[in-house]
Amino acid sequence: TISDKTWEGRPYCLKARIYRRLGDPDAAIALLQKAKPLYEAAKNDTGLADYHNNMGNVVITKNDYSGAINHYNSALKIAEKLNDLDASASAYANIGNVYFYQAELDKAIACYEKANTFYIAQGDTISSALTLDNIALVYNRQEKFEKAIGYHKSALRVLENSGDRSLFIEALSSIGTHYADRKMNDSAAFYFHNAIAVAGNSEYVIGKVSALYNLGDLRLNEKQYGEAELYLREAMTAAAKSHMVSFSAEVSRSLSTLFEKTGRLDSALFYARLYADFQDNFSAALCCFF
Repeated sequence: TISDKTWEGRPYCLKARIYRRLGDPDAAIALLQKAKPLYEAAKNDTGLADYHNNMGNVVITKNDYSGAINHYNSALKIAEKLNDLDASASAYANIGNVYFYQAELDKAIACYEKANTFYIAQGDTISSALTLDNIALVYNRQEKFEKAIGYHKSALRVLENSGDRSLFIEALSSIGTHYADRKMNDSAAFYFHNAIAVAGNSEYVIGKVSALYNLGDLRLNEKQYGEAELYLREAMTAAAKSHMVSFSAEVSRSLSTLFEKTGRLDSALFYARLYADFQDNFSAALCCFF
C-alpha cells in the first residue's frame, strides 16, 4: 500500500514547473527545495528523480550548466537503479540539451541518441521523434545539412504515423525553416504550405503560426511584398487570438520592416511601437498567458 506521504512533494514540483515557465527560477527553486526532504523522508526514489530533473531544468535557465548536469546525472543514477526507462530517457535528453547550449555538439548527439534508444525501447514514438528532431538541429548547427534533413524527415514520418497532428504540423514547419536557412526557398515554401494545409482551421495553432510567419518572412526576403503581407497579417491575427506573445512580437517586427520597405511609414512606425511594447511587457504578458 502506498503511503499518503509518498507523494507529498509532488504539489511543490508541479508549482515549481509553473514558476519556471513564468520566468521566476528563484521561486521554482524554493518550491523544489521543499519537495526534496518530503521525497527523501518517504524514500520515494521516483519522486527524487523527478525533483532532480526539475531542478536541472530550473538552474539551466540561470546558465548554471554544471549545476544542471549534476542534477540530471543524479536523476539518471536513480532512474538506472529503478530500471525506469522513461526517467533515464528524460535525463539523457536533458543532458544533451546542456551540451547543445554549451556547443559541445558531439556530446549532445551522443546523449540524444542514448535517450532515443530508451524512448524506442518503451514504445514512446512521439518522444523519439522529438529527439530525432533535436539531433537534426545539432547537425544543422554543425553544417552537416544532409544528415540534418535526414533526421528531420525521420522525425516527420514518425509523427505523421503517430496521429499527433499538432507535432506533425510543427515538424513540417521545422523542416521548412531548415530549408529557408539554407536559402532553398522553393523547398521551404513547400513544407510551410503543407503545415498550413494540415492545420487548416483546427486548434493546432503553434505550428500554423510558425509556418505563416516563416512563409511571410521568406516572401519578404524575396521582395514579394504583397504575398508577404497576407501571410504576416494572418500570422499576426492567429498569434494574437492565442496570446502567443513571442510570435506576436516577431511578426510585428517583420510587418514593420515590410511597411518600411514599401514606403508606408505610418504603418511601419505603428508595428515598430507594437514590437517594442511586446518586448517591454513580455514578462507581464507571459503571466497573463499562463
